Amino acid sequence: EETVTVPSVVSTIPANGATGVALDTAISATFSMAMNSASIGATSFTVSGPGGTAVAGTVSYSGLTATFMPAANLAYGATYTGTITTGATGTGGTALPSNYVWTFSTVAPPPPPTVIATVPTNGATNVAVSQVLSATFSVAMTPASISATTFTVTGPGGVAVRGTVAYSGVTATFTPTVNLAFGAAYTATITTGATSLAGIPLTSNYSWSFTTITPPPMVIATVPVNGATGVPINQVLSATFNEPMLCSTLTSPATSFIVMGPGTTAVTGTVTC
Repeated sequence: EETVTVPSVVSTIPANGATGVALDTAISATFSMAMNSASIGATSFTVSGPGGTAVAGTVSYSGLTATFMPAANLAYGATYTGTITTGATGTGGTALPSNYVWTFSTVAPPPPPTVIATVPTNGATNVAVSQVLSATFSVAMTPASISATTFTVTGPGGVAVRGTVAYSGVTATFTPTVNLAFGAAYTATITTGATSLAGIPLTSNYSWSFTTITPPPMVIATVPVNGATGVPINQVLSATFNEPMLCSTLTSPATSFIVMGPGTTAVTGTVTC
């Protein structure tokens, strides 16, 4: 009477019921005996993920072990099922008596990235019109996900500000092409298109607002005009500004409006406004 040895699966990687499996794990099954390598392939060794979706990958066989290498990393926090079918046969042609099935779960996803600091800070006022904006993240981000699409700035009327976006370390920067407007409100936004190196996006768009500095006052006219000649010796001198001024800053003490001559000799007088 002839004894027939039936192949079986004696161990798997990951083990049945394993949790916290790395996303780049090679999945393998070790048999009790040498197998017919031609019977170990994509039809006899399959892996499926959530919803029974087949995982793409390549199958190889060496020694007593068949290995399934996924074409891409597995998903975070997902359950997968490996199956060795009865299409797998020993070298003598004897098949597994039944499909061998095992399951495992991958590692949980890391927390999503967050914006932990910005320049300017949210609500900042008197921001320089030449300010370079930046956002610092809680973790390293995928550089390609930080762009003019995911880091935007808008000004008065929601008009987009043109600029260049760069990323280094954990910080993204936005450099406006031209200076911002004086005394204007701006909003910067990092969208959920920005992802961490683990591929995890921000949970929601992150926005912050700031206001630029008001323009400095300007002298728009003088009496006499600059370079004037033949000015009467009793001429009252005046300067006209483009906006109302705080009078006390011109008259007390009278060090903001001074007249000198000849040379560096100070001319005494009174300032009124």
